[in-house]
Amino acid sequence: MMRRRYAILLLIVAIFFAGCVEKTNDKPETESITLSTDFDLSMVEEGEYRILFNVKTAEGKDVTEQCSFTRDGQEMEDNSFIPSEKGSVTIKANYKGLISNEIVVDIKENTNKTMFQQYALIEDYTGTWCGWCPRVAYAIEQLEQVTDKALVVAIHVGNSDPMANNATFKILEKKFNIIGFPTAVISRKRMWISPENKNLNQITDLLTKKSRVGIALTTKRLIKILIV
Repeated sequence: MMRRRYAILLLIVAIFFAGCVEKTNDKPETESITLSTDFDLSMVEEGEYRILFNVKTAEGKDVTEQCSFTRDGQEMEDNSFIPSEKGSVTIKANYKGLISNEIVVDIKENTNKTMFQQYALIEDYTGTWCGWCPRVAYAIEQLEQVTDKALVVAIHVGNSDPMANNATFKILEKKFNIIGFPTAVISRKRMWISPENKNLNQITDLLTKKSRVGIALTTKRLIKILIV
């Protein structure tokens, strides 16, 4: 009788622990993965820009975010690669133990040695009705005392603001997730952290970099004479 009770007790304990063990399935749900990039690999020259890689299963599912990547056998931080030096590198991806095809990137010497000054664009989302908005205007004044390489655009919002362009704002609001005023966006990549006048380095640090591409703009003033 005691043996039967003991056996029943062991059975209950076994069932309890079996129910508490989390079942994991790290096996891939596909037989193969394909590593690819939209970048034209015949045009790779050394420089400070990123080449992005993507991974899809045989069924066409994008699993890039679930993959790890290696460059010449060394683990990469993410799915991007900066071809900063001339040479050849091999990129691979790993998805739950599945290894992708390899992509060889041949990095050519950059024969165009001309570099251009980097500028920063500041978009100031503001309004004449906004009591807090002069905070960004003050920071811009402080910035202009240390550099002339910042280009400032004010986007006014509000029905009572005579300078408002609400139609344009609605488009930019969604793109940059503008949820309050004032808000300043730097080069359409990052927010200017408040208090802005204490974070001028967010902009000045950008200006120390050089750009491989320059844009020249020429204007011509046309004068039309109306003879009556």
